[in-house]
Amino acid sequence: MGSLNILEGIKTTKIGMKVKMSSFDQTYNTEQNKKWQSILIGFVVYSLFYFVGSLSGTPVLNLLGAVLMLLVIIAFNPHCIANLKYDTTVLLAGYIVLLPLLTICFVDIEFEYKYLLKHSAIYIMYIVLFSLRLKPIFLMPIRNSFVFVVVLLTGVSFFSPSVSDMEGMARAAGIFVNANNLALMAISLIFFINENDSNIKKIIIHGFIILCLFRSVTSGALLGYTGAMSWMFLRTLSNSNSKIKLKRLLTIIVLVMILVTAGVVVFKNELSDIPILQKITRQFFLLGDGELYRATHGLDINYSYLIRTYGNSGFSGIWRISHWYKCLDLFFSGSSLKLIFGNGVGTSRLLLGKLPHNDYLRVLLEQGILGLILNLLFFSIIFRRIPTSYRYCVVCVALYCLTENNIDNMLFMSTFMFFLASVQMNTRAILIQNNSKCDQ
Repeated sequence: MGSLNILEGIKTTKIGMKVKMSSFDQTYNTEQNKKWQSILIGFVVYSLFYFVGSLSGTPVLNLLGAVLMLLVIIAFNPHCIANLKYDTTVLLAGYIVLLPLLTICFVDIEFEYKYLLKHSAIYIMYIVLFSLRLKPIFLMPIRNSFVFVVVLLTGVSFFSPSVSDMEGMARAAGIFVNANNLALMAISLIFFINENDSNIKKIIIHGFIILCLFRSVTSGALLGYTGAMSWMFLRTLSNSNSKIKLKRLLTIIVLVMILVTAGVVVFKNELSDIPILQKITRQFFLLGDGELYRATHGLDINYSYLIRTYGNSGFSGIWRISHWYKCLDLFFSGSSLKLIFGNGVGTSRLLLGKLPHNDYLRVLLEQGILGLILNLLFFSIIFRRIPTSYRYCVVCVALYCLTENNIDNMLFMSTFMFFLASVQMNTRAILIQNNSKCDQ
């Protein structure tokens, strides 16, 4: 009898604990839904301002929408700053915001305030989102609403007459400032993909991303995306049994070789007409034609010769390398204060005539060695906290930033911060969900 009473007591205790946990989970999920709903409202407001600003040719609406989004999130969650706890990434984000203000005090510079405002808003948004202790966006049902907004903005661009003719190639920009921004927003869709989503859903999202990349003819975006997919592939192999790993690798290599060979033979003429493939292949030819030496030694590029030899396209790669050399030369010719603190956020265009088209060099030039170190520490710490199955998202952005100007794109950086601030906070929630999927 005594043992039976003990067993019944244990069962009753377990049932009570399950009821309490169920009640706690329900309350927790309700709070999380409210938080993400407030963020969605802010994001929709910003997207509307961005859309109207693009159609009307009023860039100031983009900046105003970004500020309103941040204010909306704070207004719905006034307790967020009060609940903020010490964290290394929050501290680094605060330093990154303060550094340009110190630069103004120590270095005599002229800069555009809109860049400083966007720079500050991005990292302040991270601090606010981090304080909310959010469940990962890709685990929330509301993510479908975010996906709808992004797809709507990028999808409209397919029917927009805004097409830029750069390097002799038609590149769709749609409602965005340029084609690179179209590709960038399409790539942001990977932040909303759950590893446990159905294969059909993943194929649809990735298919849409690839379609946007080819429509925008953005080789930097293709570099980031293929690099991220390669990261995923290698991670899958590393998690497999050694024999299975080798078989998978050999099978995939053989299949890829067969498909590529067959595709080149069958669609040789059609492939030569695909703009993004034209762009990539011509850039490799240019690098092997002696122009790489000229670009890396500060010599003028003979564009008239290149046009006569290769046609009026494919120069962006060699131009970038030449531009990066000028950027580094300008940076290292500065004073010791400018080497440490930089020339100020938003000064790249003023100093070089054009942005660096490399976010790492841009941070170095504008925020100095100290700013580059702070930014690299900020993102590397977050990267290590993210579950390995979702790190490919950061890899994609890191590679894309090698060739483009992404860090001041507030619309994209907002979605990136949604992902970064939430995914590192709930590693346990991700693992629980993965285990529950496996048990079903």
